[in-house]
Amino acid sequence: MKGYVLNDDKRLTYCEIELSKYCTLYETLVNVEELDFILFGMNGIDESRKGVSHGYYYHLEDTFFKKLNPKTTIYTGKNNNVLNRLSKKYHFNLVTLTKEEKIIKKNAVLTAEGVISEIIQKRPYALDGSRICIIGYGHCGKIIASKLRALNAKVMIIEKDEEINELARHHFEIIDEKDLLVRQIDVVVNTAPNDALKEETIQRLSSNIYLFNISSFPYGYHHECATHLHDFILPMLPGRYGYKTAGKIIADYIIERGKHVSG
Repeated sequence: MKGYVLNDDKRLTYCEIELSKYCTLYETLVNVEELDFILFGMNGIDESRKGVSHGYYYHLEDTFFKKLNPKTTIYTGKNNNVLNRLSKKYHFNLVTLTKEEKIIKKNAVLTAEGVISEIIQKRPYALDGSRICIIGYGHCGKIIASKLRALNAKVMIIEKDEEINELARHHFEIIDEKDLLVRQIDVVVNTAPNDALKEETIQRLSSNIYLFNISSFPYGYHHECATHLHDFILPMLPGRYGYKTAGKIIADYIIERGKHVSG
């Protein structure tokens, strides 16, 4: 396979190293029509079609997209509205890596390790015996809960989806949002992207609670209401913890998908 990587994140440095073992990576986009894939970094491009690669800005004109081979796959890390619109206009195949199930599952492990590291660094207390509530029992919530329990933390779950709630109940204690106000809780880890906590609840939480939020924008709750708390926003943890592994996860996915497409 032939490809090009627009590198805007340190995990992509290691992604390039892994890709170069199996692919021919071009140094420029001059012959873009020859490429099987282009990785538009983790962030993609902005409304003016500018992005960053290796610390330098680049700009993409209409001529670039017109020259694209229809079979070329465009990858980007996070959802990018500009690339979404351009894919419809120029009919190229766009893959958002953080939406792909295989990558989500593997990144969840790195995210769990990252958030546990943050909890240990930010709190002057042991995890052993700490009472920790996790909001959301999806890919990340499950692994975080499992790893914290292995460290002898007392883990509780808040999950609004009834079906997932029943699944979580087989493994952990289930509590309601109102329980955060009447029970002794040391740490709350939010993994839910929307409506995780009501403003009223946040305002009434004990000032001793440490809040760690790993969801992306809009971050699950109103952080301006949490100024009395130890409140930490921790998006995109795989870019900071285990980023060499994260880079290999991306490279492996691109290589495997390329084999499937060409086959």
